Formats: sequence, C-alpha cells, structure tokens
Amino acid sequence: MIIEVVLRPTRAFENIRNGKSAREVYIVFCIGAILTFLKSFLMKKHTMTFFEDNRINAIFTLLSIPQLQWGIMYVSYFVFIGVIFFISNKLNKQAKFKNSTLVLMSISSIGCIAQPVFYIVLFVLPREVVHFANLMVCLWALFLSLLAVKTIQDVSFLRAAAWLFIVAVPLIFLFRFPGVLPYLAWLSE
Repeated sequence: MIIEVVLRPTRAFENIRNGKSAREVYIVFCIGAILTFLKSFLMKKHTMTFFEDNRINAIFTLLSIPQLQWGIMYVSYFVFIGVIFFISNKLNKQAKFKNSTLVLMSISSIGCIAQPVFYIVLFVLPREVVHFANLMVCLWALFLSLLAVKTIQDVSFLRAAAWLFIVAVPLIFLFRFPGVLPYLAWLSE
C-alpha cells in the first residue's frame, strides 16, 4: 500500500474509499505516528527568555517540549480532517467519514518512508539540500492531500483545491506544514 500511495495515488485512494485496505492504513498511520514520536525525543527543548514576563516565557518553554508539540500536531491534523469532511459535506454530497479519514490518513505512508531516509540523509548532505528536499516532500504530500479530497468527494480539481486551501492555510500559518502533515514533522532536523 505504501508504494501504491506514492506511485499511483489515485488508484490507492479509490481502493481505500471503496473500503479496501483499511487495516493497512491504520497500521501505516500508527507506524508514522510512532516514528515521529520517537523522533521527538531527538529534538531539544528550548528555554524561552525573550519576554520580560516570566509567565509568558514559561508558557512558551512548555510549548517547546517536542512531545507536547507532537500531540498538538496530531490534534490539529484530526481537526484538519474533520473540517475538510464538514465543509465538503455542507457544500457537496455526503461522504462516509470513515472512508474519508482513511484516504487522508493513507498519505502518512510518505512519513514511513521519509523519516528513516531523511534521518540518514542528514548525515550525508548539506543542510540546505535537506531543507529543500523537506519542502519538496511536504509539497508532494499536500498535492496528495488535494488528490485525496478530490477522490473522496468526486469533485473537480479546482473545488478540491479551494476546500483544501480554506482549511489548510490557517493551520499551516499556525503550525507550519506539520499542522496538516504531522507524519513529516522534524524531517530536516
């Protein structure tokens, strides 16, 4: 399923939407979540001293704990999925929530591939190249999210892009790409 989502995403999304591969999606999603959670232990916690008020610094220091960031990213991801489902059902025909969720969750298979590859590549390539590759992988995952929304709702590419834009942009501004792609968190770090 991982290779099918990466190489033939439309066919994979159709199969998942029709109820096939549900167990595989759950397994791949859990593997991606576990990989990013384990990677969170490699990230360092930052102590904030920017503000004069120590309470504000304490709040930002608390929010810099990588495991807490991991939890916030996955909560925002499920909010992302829920809002996409809600908007698309209000503006279009009804879709099954379980199948919609599974199609979007199947994209986490990219994280199962990217996390170990980027961990190794960090030691070989310059940081600038790794950051650029990280951006390309995130853009590819956003494109796959667009294809997933298009497949779930069986709508035009433009309408799917509008729904994704409406939902994803605020989350990307708040949490960067990991807000909508938590399985790709900390790729270049």
